[in-house]
Amino acid sequence: MCAGTDGPPRVRLGLAPCRATTADRGVISNDILDPGQFGYNTFLEASPTDADTVYVGSRDTFRSTDGGVTFTNLNNSFAPPYDPGTFTESLQKVHTDQQAFAFEPGSSTTFYVGNDGGIFKTTNSGATFTSLNNTLSLVQFIGISIHPTDPNRSYAGAQDNGSQRRVGVGQIWREFVGGDGGKSVVNPVDPTMVFPSYTNGNIGRVTNNGSGPSSVIATTEVFGERNPADRLYPRSSKASSGIYSGSWRLFICADCNDLNKEVGTANPPTWTAPGGMFDQTFGGTDVLSAITVAPSQLNTIYTGSTQGRAMVSTNGGTTWTDISTGLPQRSIRNITVSPTDPALVYLTVSGYRSGHIFRSNNAGTTWTDISNNLPDIPVSRVPYRSTYPDDAVRRHGYRRISFDRQWW
Repeated sequence: MCAGTDGPPRVRLGLAPCRATTADRGVISNDILDPGQFGYNTFLEASPTDADTVYVGSRDTFRSTDGGVTFTNLNNSFAPPYDPGTFTESLQKVHTDQQAFAFEPGSSTTFYVGNDGGIFKTTNSGATFTSLNNTLSLVQFIGISIHPTDPNRSYAGAQDNGSQRRVGVGQIWREFVGGDGGKSVVNPVDPTMVFPSYTNGNIGRVTNNGSGPSSVIATTEVFGERNPADRLYPRSSKASSGIYSGSWRLFICADCNDLNKEVGTANPPTWTAPGGMFDQTFGGTDVLSAITVAPSQLNTIYTGSTQGRAMVSTNGGTTWTDISTGLPQRSIRNITVSPTDPALVYLTVSGYRSGHIFRSNNAGTTWTDISNNLPDIPVSRVPYRSTYPDDAVRRHGYRRISFDRQWW
């Protein structure tokens, strides 16, 4: 792939199968071959029986039967002109973002493609594909949320596999919002309303337990941030329908549950930054990675950043206090607050060669490393068990800690 200084990426294909010289096909038009995401995923494979048949993977899989002069899109996820191209979901044969390709031994018409959606097989050179994913568990979940009163209803954001929902015991996951799914929130006041998120600060609203119509309540432009990031996650408190989101500062939406409010209309939701332009991170590319509201005191809010800055506000986000002293400079993954004591806090971090779980009983003024004998691996979160409020459970590894006895 080559890139000019005055336009989008272009593809240059050179073929030399069993020949003394390379046939340079030159720069291929973006009307013919999609260069999108070549820096992230691609493959180039030649037919084992025909030197002029070549397969190129980008977002879709393309085939040329004339040595790269022309190409046919076998997947049809995007239509030209490419980069970005038009997403044509109704014509899509397999998932987007091709990563791997392999011919079945002894065949030039049966091959397999691997992509962000799993593995697919064709026996007719790509005219049709069959999914091989029914017994594979390949989806990477970014976050999960559960209905507050019905444990059989759960929602999760999946990398490049949209926002998924599961209803009923033993039911499989079903995508209800496309794209790259992020973390989600179930409205605690109206649990039939779900707020899924997408990359770069995009947040939606879906009614009827995820099966109703969807609308947009936030976009990158709404936040107007210097570093829009995938970590602009929605949050909610258990006592209100307010939504909390952040980049390098905290935003709050108090009316995002109003079905009459939608981005792109004359009546959009209202997002406010109670702390004004105050930076709650270490600056630069640092962004917020954890936002938690104390269940027993909604004006107490904790935040953490990807570079390890922890902050607390006791007046609804108007002013902030740095509580990073005593913590390693690691990405803060989650902050858990006691359901009855807003000053009792548990904080987890990613990375290695440091503690990973910290406890404070004075709202972050001091921290105690309670990792004890846990292995030196990142910890995602420490949720409370509702039946044992003095205990916490680390789900990764299924370990339990009793803080008054300090054991795992």
